[in-house]
Amino acid sequence: MVSSKIPPVPARLRCFVAMAFDRDDTDTWFDQLLKPILDESSLAAIRIDRVEHNDNIDARIIAEIEKADIVIADLTYARPSVYFEAGYAQRSVPVIYTCRKDHLQPPNSETPEYQRVHFDLAMKNIIAWQSPSDATFRERLTKRIDLLTRPIRANNEKALEKRELEERFKALPVDGQLLGGVAAVRDVFKKHKVQIAEYAERRAHTVEISDDYLVIGQRKGVSEIFGCQARVTPSMNLTTLKALKKLLVAPLYDIKLNRPKQLEVLRDLLLLVTTGPVPLERLRTVFSEFSLVSAERKHLEWSGGAKLPAKRITSVDHILIQRSSYRAPFVGLITKDESPDVEVDIWPEGQEYRNRAGRSMITTKLLTVNRVINVVAIDRAKSITDVQERVEAALIASDPTGSGSELSG
Repeated sequence: MVSSKIPPVPARLRCFVAMAFDRDDTDTWFDQLLKPILDESSLAAIRIDRVEHNDNIDARIIAEIEKADIVIADLTYARPSVYFEAGYAQRSVPVIYTCRKDHLQPPNSETPEYQRVHFDLAMKNIIAWQSPSDATFRERLTKRIDLLTRPIRANNEKALEKRELEERFKALPVDGQLLGGVAAVRDVFKKHKVQIAEYAERRAHTVEISDDYLVIGQRKGVSEIFGCQARVTPSMNLTTLKALKKLLVAPLYDIKLNRPKQLEVLRDLLLLVTTGPVPLERLRTVFSEFSLVSAERKHLEWSGGAKLPAKRITSVDHILIQRSSYRAPFVGLITKDESPDVEVDIWPEGQEYRNRAGRSMITTKLLTVNRVINVVAIDRAKSITDVQERVEAALIASDPTGSGSELSG
């Protein structure tokens, strides 16, 4: 049901009619043929000489054209004002050209200038009329109007639906908006074959993020892993952004592969989904190592190298990048304090919090792969659909190879 706060999309579109006024034949044509056709097509006919106003006439004509959905320009009698109005309108509004049929005949030396269509408009697909009862004109114009207004009406319906969704979202409590945003992110991840990592979301406290509005997933290909991490929140201050940066230094998704040596690219995407604004300057302050991809989409990117285990480790359920720098990340559920160049210690899951003497340690060599990190702010979210569309666009922009098509077992 349409909210009372939302103005309904008008059923009747606006049609501005540019034509010769105060001529018996054109006025009769308008009243007896054109206007009935427009009425049947749910178009409100706007003739400037029949609009009551107290404005400058030229300014009012331009204002009416800019409000119109379509324009009908009748070229009968070659009125200069009609030519101007049609030219101004066709920059942004569909224009249908009509004309009395005899004005389209090849001119001769006896044909008055005002009874011929000027050469610069003669190539238009003009619909000719002969009389106020011209059935052929009625049929052709009705079809042309339907052709031009069908997408306009469809767009208007989409605009109304969008406003309804935004009003419903706005009416939700804050928690409802956040949970809706989380559900939207998860739906898009699943649609793009990003597997939700429930175990990783439970580990969020390791990077000082303890709330429920976090979505983590990954998509594994033969030669690429695409890790996706999203935080849904009302706003993003500097402290929150610095905490979330740890999801890139130490992402929580699983980077374990059956054949590690085939891995060529490790991609990361961090989505910052908020109902409030996130200034680009704030993002660039925290992610100062990143390059700007798009100011409009608030999209930043970093690329470099990552060190990962060079072989499969069967006794470890999940391998995570636990502590790193952007220059030389290394891997493990738990690692030693120093940053090794050749080897890294990995502790099997469940042994992270034991003392060192009580843990089983695995030492493995590392390989270096390319790592590409994208950060995209999806701020001022207005509806669930808005979040879904923008998350999907961010996924596509951040994973140009579309490696979901080469999923490994």
